[in-house]
Amino acid sequence: GYGLDYDCYKAACTLGKTWCSQLLEAGVPEKELRFISNAGPSSNDWYYKGTDTGVGFANANQACTSAKCAGGTTTGTKDAQAALLKTTLSGCSAGPTAQTGMEFPPDCSRSVNAVCYGLCQEGYKISPSTPKAICGDTGDWTVTGGCEVGRHWVIAGKPKTWRAHSSGLLPDYCASDTSTMSPFPANSYGKNGLAVTCCDSPTSTKASRPGCLKNVSYTDAASHCNAEGKVLCSAAQIEAGAGADAGCLFDAYLQWTRDECSGPCSWTPHA
Repeated sequence: GYGLDYDCYKAACTLGKTWCSQLLEAGVPEKELRFISNAGPSSNDWYYKGTDTGVGFANANQACTSAKCAGGTTTGTKDAQAALLKTTLSGCSAGPTAQTGMEFPPDCSRSVNAVCYGLCQEGYKISPSTPKAICGDTGDWTVTGGCEVGRHWVIAGKPKTWRAHSSGLLPDYCASDTSTMSPFPANSYGKNGLAVTCCDSPTSTKASRPGCLKNVSYTDAASHCNAEGKVLCSAAQIEAGAGADAGCLFDAYLQWTRDECSGPCSWTPHA
């Protein structure tokens, strides 16, 4: 039987014939046997690649104070210990938990040392590195990297007139990509939504406001322009007059731009 041919794998397993056979019969892959030992800082636990698995070790049914005891309050029988060790080394029982702004695919491999890459949710961007989860030897995921809220500048549709209008101020603002409304009180015209102006090209000052789209997030704004065969205007293009007097009453709205920013401070990019 698979667990009895000790002479075939004894060179890789240093636990002795009984334990090596027991672990194989429990389903521990033969190639993993050489990484398993009961020698470490705690001689009462099983170790895998030098890491304490938390599974209690003893010849059979000894008192157990480890994190995982095959017999409840005892180490249990050898076959019970082997089965618990195999379960512990089988990987993570569930996929990695999504953290703020990120998500992981539901079909991530859960085997030991498996790596699963995450994605940033809409309105978030990678920071400082791509989200990555590694299934550890003891069944826990370690997540590195992350996602943070993306931000882009919004500026008045006709800056020279409306940035500092007597009816209310519309200063340039570094807005969260998930925002749909201006952070400032509505001016006398009630214009405090975030609107969309699309430029014909990345450098052209010819622009339009197709569909008079407003009160939308950055992602929706950029996607809307792309769907129209255009590009979301930059702050420089709007500052140069792109979209001004193009209708929808958007001259007095803050407009999304494609310029990224990093904090909600007021800024005058082309003063």
